[in-house]
Parts: sequence; C-alpha cells; structure tokens
Amino acid sequence: MRSRNLAVLACIGFVGIIALALAIPVASADSEKSPRNLELEYAEAQLRLAETNLRKVQVTNERFPKTVSASVIADYGEDLAIAKAQYDGVKKGGNDDFFAGWLRRIESSVKAAEASYNSARVANQRSPGTVDAMDVERMRLRMEIARLQLERGKLLAGSPVEQQLRWQVQVLNDEVAHLKVQTSRITPQTRLYPWRY
Repeated sequence: MRSRNLAVLACIGFVGIIALALAIPVASADSEKSPRNLELEYAEAQLRLAETNLRKVQVTNERFPKTVSASVIADYGEDLAIAKAQYDGVKKGGNDDFFAGWLRRIESSVKAAEASYNSARVANQRSPGTVDAMDVERMRLRMEIARLQLERGKLLAGSPVEQQLRWQVQVLNDEVAHLKVQTSRITPQTRLYPWRY
C-alpha cells in the first residue's frame, strides 16, 4: 500500500513537472527584449507587487480588525505611490521622469519621518517619558535630514545626470545608515551578531 502511494505521488509529480515545462515559454533568439521593454516590465512588476502588498495588509485588517496599524498601511500606500511614479516615469521615458521617482521616494521618507517624530511627541505629551528624549531627538534629526535631502533633490531636478547620481548615492548611504541603526536596535542586548562570525 505504501509503495502504491509513493508511485502515485511520483506520477503526480512527474505530470506536474511536464505541465510546468509546457507552460513555460521557450525564449527564441528573435524574441529578445529591448532594455526599454525590460525596464517597463520590471517597473510594472514592482507596481503589481506594491499593489498586492497593500491589498494583503488591507485584507488582513478586514479579517482581523486593527491587526496592522494605520501607519504600516500608510507605508504600504506610500510604497504603491512610489511604484506608480516609477512606472509612469519609465512609460514616459527620459531621465527627468526617472529622477522624479527618486524625488517621490524621498517625499515618502519625509512623511514617514514626520509621522514617527509627531507620534513620539504625542506619546510623550500623553504620558511623559514614554519615548526616550534622545530617541525623540534622533527622530527629529532624521526628519530634518529627509527634508534637506528632498530640498537638495528638487534643486538637482534639471541638473546633469552625474550630479543627480551623486545625490542618489548619498540618499542610499543615508538609508543604509538608518537601517544599521534599526537593525542594531532589534538585536539582542548581548550585541552578538551571529552573521559576523
């Protein structure tokens, strides 16, 4: 009986593999995609992913109210707005539209930083000491940096690509630094980082 079940499972698996192989189209040499088409396809896939991610948290909250906070849902909404801006930029073509997507991303960072800072201030007004004063100051500085990055980016909107790229690299460096701070805060208090050994 057991060998019969294994044989049935093997047959089902084999049929599944064949069906999958038949469903995947074979790329021919004459159907190569242009870089522009791949960019558009990539931007569209990112847009669909952002839509799906937002819908997932919305459905979760519909099934189990208030499981996902409003700020998290707003973050997913911002991700969707960024993906739409990037998709629209790729559809239009040109570097200015691509750079506009970067500006939209920084606008989102400003909103997120403002929301974090204001939330911490409100929490401390309701119950003093809820959020450490140094953390509140760090949030304020993070918000200030995001605003300054946005202002710098807007000034570079019509600038040569090299200057825009320098700004984009600085934005990425700031994000990496922010992520390092966030990850260090969620590691155990022992400060053991197993991935470093």
